[in-house]
Amino acid sequence: MLILSFLCIGIVNAADDTTETPVASFSADVTEGKVPLEVQFTDTSSGDPTSWEWDFGDGETSDSQNASHVYTEAGAFDVSLTVSNANESNSVTEVGYISTNTIPVVDIDYIRPNPAIEGDTVSLVGIYVYNYTAITRGNHEWYSYLEERVICPGRTLYTGNLEVGNHTISFRAKDSEDQWSDPVYGSVLILENNPPEASIDSITPNHALKGEEVTFIGSGTDDDGVVNGSIIHEYKWESSIDGMLSTSNQSSFSSSNMSVGTHTITLKVKDHMSSSLPVSATLIVKGDTEYIQVSSEKAISANNPVNIVFDVNDTNLTSLEFSITDSNDAVILTKDITDELDSGIYSFEWDATDSQGEPLQSGAYKLSLLGTDSFGDSISEGMILNVDHTPPVIVIDDITGVITHEDIVYASSDLTVTISGSGYI
Repeated sequence: MLILSFLCIGIVNAADDTTETPVASFSADVTEGKVPLEVQFTDTSSGDPTSWEWDFGDGETSDSQNASHVYTEAGAFDVSLTVSNANESNSVTEVGYISTNTIPVVDIDYIRPNPAIEGDTVSLVGIYVYNYTAITRGNHEWYSYLEERVICPGRTLYTGNLEVGNHTISFRAKDSEDQWSDPVYGSVLILENNPPEASIDSITPNHALKGEEVTFIGSGTDDDGVVNGSIIHEYKWESSIDGMLSTSNQSSFSSSNMSVGTHTITLKVKDHMSSSLPVSATLIVKGDTEYIQVSSEKAISANNPVNIVFDVNDTNLTSLEFSITDSNDAVILTKDITDELDSGIYSFEWDATDSQGEPLQSGAYKLSLLGTDSFGDSISEGMILNVDHTPPVIVIDDITGVITHEDIVYASSDLTVTISGSGYI
């Protein structure tokens, strides 16, 4: 009996000696990356553990020996493993063992105005929701699915260059590791621009005397309404004799420098993008002569002849003649028109040529009218006519448009070409 007891004790002691105390350890196939990050954990513990308890640091656990876990949030996570066997348990914690971040997250702050009129400046503004510090300048993309192109590489876009139509717009950004955010979507409706309409409301006085102040009043209407702060952005007044009179955002102006002659006054108005068709009216400016009237007193040439009218209807003239002389008083053209009066009126067109039909040199010429009535009294009037055969010279001073970058104006934008010139244009 004693021998049997010792044998039993010996058997128990032998079993305890063969079971080791476990020591926890583990490894992972990846320890950092972008979410969602799947990590395969491998148990490398010693001591023959029979149970495992994983804590992944994000509130999730597992009792598998080799665990797989997906991290869905960005951060640094402590990972713990507790192993046990029949003898006891052991734990190990790796602080900050798993590090995750996320791809950029963006959103569209606003697109306005929306809808917009063709050529209107539309603002598209994106914002960063997450991981904005990793996004570098220029790593953005605004894309129009209507135009099938990237319309801007910046976070903010101001453009008046969107085509007419309903645009689906996407916005995304790329971080320093060349990881794109998921795109976010918006839309903007671009309506076709309707050109404005111009109207000349009044030109007063008409007829006017040379040097008298003439007031021009116009107006413009536009079915598009207020765009970029105004309905009509520009009023452009021109004269067939004096050229450009006024270009401004004011509908009216006055001038006391109108040349003698019959002016065709033209008005065009412009909205934010396009100009109206021109409208016109006639303005007659008389000189300080009683009997001589001309359609123009300047820029006379073969291509721009002047209509000259002598009206002596209220006189009892027995003789009447006119002459045109140069600055040296040399006679260029002279004619007795006594027998050619029609109810006291004689008119003709002069194209700046002499009596032989040869073109005159550019310069100032004097038109004189001399007559005698039945009482022996005389009438005498004169005025200066300016001949100008100088060919027009056009200089492009500037080109601007809705979309201008350095020296480039994009062809599909509205262009404004500023010119200067000399000669009759």
